[in-house]
Amino acid sequence: MNVVLCRSSEREKPDRDTCSRDTVQALENLSPSRPLHVLALSQLAVHSQTMSKLLHALRPLARSASSFALYGLIGFLATGALHDHVYELHPVKRSSMSPALSPTYHETGAKDRLGVWKWMPCQSLRRGDVVVFWQPHNPEEQSVKRVVALSGDTVYPMQKRGDEKAKVYPFKKVMVPYGHIWVEGDNWRKTVDSNDFGPISMSLVAGRAAQIVWPYHRVGSIPEKRENQRTRVVEAREEADMPLALRN
Repeated sequence: MNVVLCRSSEREKPDRDTCSRDTVQALENLSPSRPLHVLALSQLAVHSQTMSKLLHALRPLARSASSFALYGLIGFLATGALHDHVYELHPVKRSSMSPALSPTYHETGAKDRLGVWKWMPCQSLRRGDVVVFWQPHNPEEQSVKRVVALSGDTVYPMQKRGDEKAKVYPFKKVMVPYGHIWVEGDNWRKTVDSNDFGPISMSLVAGRAAQIVWPYHRVGSIPEKRENQRTRVVEAREEADMPLALRN
């Protein structure tokens, strides 16, 4: 018995759906006592037709999903680059910068969050700027302090009193060397700064604080230091010269 499963002219390309329907119709016209393998072929043809339609319907969704994944990856990489090299939010922990920053940290634990520029932070750095830097005595931690003196300035470090365990910088007079700055916390009773470890290299500066961005009731520019500067600073007329060893 000859069964034509799919009719198509030699010149015309057979349609896939038509071919599947012809196959199923031909199988249904067989003897009622059809063997199991014939029934299996019939079910396979039906499933093949269903899967073909399903894949055709899902094709636009697949394109959309791949585009979404690509844009998501690009956005993730751009966000990481922005955070690492351009701008980030940085919390002011503890009360070393009180009352200008995190003024109620000692009582409530509330922390100000600063918007910090990380792109070329030491360019045109000025006395009074607030910077984020890697602590020289604890390289895995960052700290927020105010710039008090620039390279070439002469500093007379503050001698802390009332705390026998406090580390005091051993020199009573310091000229800030080339490529360094002198940093201090506004709250001299609760700070560890250049009066303890001396001037820091500009290479440790990770960013310059631009403004307070949180909490919302404190959003705005960073306040200047209110109390008189306890460390005496004699400003230099010009920046310290680059050492001869670094000129070549």
